[in-house]
Amino acid sequence: MLRYIIRRILGVPFLLLGVASVAFILSQSTKGDPLSALVPERMMNNPEIVAAVEAQWGLDQPLPVRYAIYMKNLVQGDMGTSFNTRRPVARDIAERLPATLELVFAAMIVGTTLGMGIGLLS
Repeated sequence: MLRYIIRRILGVPFLLLGVASVAFILSQSTKGDPLSALVPERMMNNPEIVAAVEAQWGLDQPLPVRYAIYMKNLVQGDMGTSFNTRRPVARDIAERLPATLELVFAAMIVGTTLGMGIGLLS
């Protein structure tokens, strides 16, 4: 049993690496241009502004370099800046976490109560 637990614990870093890699691949393979969320449409024709925004967000880097930067920042706990709120993602998550946990616990209570009630009834 102890060997099983140790094996599972040793596999966690590989699982986290896989999840982070899949998240990066999905974010890079979606249709649409991230610049459209960052630059107003009337300024998209200005190559200087587009180049400056690409450089600021690292969109001018090749994909392997962006992946390395992404993984380095994740290891350091830096999840970047939200395109929508222009604030750190960690702050947005921390702000919304209490409401999320409240919903999770409420759903667990309802699910457990209904599950046990239906189980007893059957």
